[in-house]
Amino acid sequence: MGYPNVPDINSEITLTRQDAINIMLASIGLEELSLAHLVNGEAEKLQRALGTLQIPGTEGDDPEDYFPELVGNSIDNLIAVNRNINQTLKIAAHKEFLLLLKLEDLLNFELDEDGNGNGPDPITECICSITGQNVGGPVQATVTINGGDPEVEVNTTYNVEICGEDCDPSVNELSFNFVGLTPVVNFNQGRATNVECDPAAGTATVTGTIRRANVVYFFTLEITDGGDVMDLTILPLSPEAEFESFVVNFTAGEGDDPFVEIEDCANNTNGEV
Repeated sequence: MGYPNVPDINSEITLTRQDAINIMLASIGLEELSLAHLVNGEAEKLQRALGTLQIPGTEGDDPEDYFPELVGNSIDNLIAVNRNINQTLKIAAHKEFLLLLKLEDLLNFELDEDGNGNGPDPITECICSITGQNVGGPVQATVTINGGDPEVEVNTTYNVEICGEDCDPSVNELSFNFVGLTPVVNFNQGRATNVECDPAAGTATVTGTIRRANVVYFFTLEITDGGDVMDLTILPLSPEAEFESFVVNFTAGEGDDPFVEIEDCANNTNGEV
């Protein structure tokens, strides 16, 4: 078996951060492949000892198509072979655990853009601005946690500031506080990493990362009906996450103000389009 090989790498380092992440993922995959070969080899070792390993190129229909057994009728010899295989598989299991730790560190690195927990790159241009927050007290939302029964009329406070009134991409903050749940659930430090919007139609889709305590989640915020309806889906990005899914629906009542306003930044000199 040859050594794992990652192509297209020369002495001149021109790799981007994403290239490095992809190469590290590839290295984990290649090491997993090596372990698979090792485990397969140990299985064939046991077959060879028992005389059940088929000779390559044979049909397997006759006894002559298999290597002769090595352990004979000796139970002690069979136990010795089995002990040797167990020792090798223990080493493989230890290596598997190290690969798991390596993968978990890589996932955390993917989320941690600058080493300070700031996550993936935020938006760098403003196609539109999306702004809104509860005024005059909490609003009510329907919350579904981990696919369970929906909890209706949950008092919620929120703040959505994407690009702001001046279409400034550095304005990028989302938070949702579900004060009507027991215990209270807060998501904050939300940052949009991608925004698609149609101000004329009053629709937008925002994706990015948001935090609960020190755990990072991925969110999708769908805005329709001119801001009268918001559908928020929050999904985990790490095994430490408290929730497998956290889904929220905001629907404004008749005569209520929209939850957010969507404005076109095309004619705003502060926004890059």
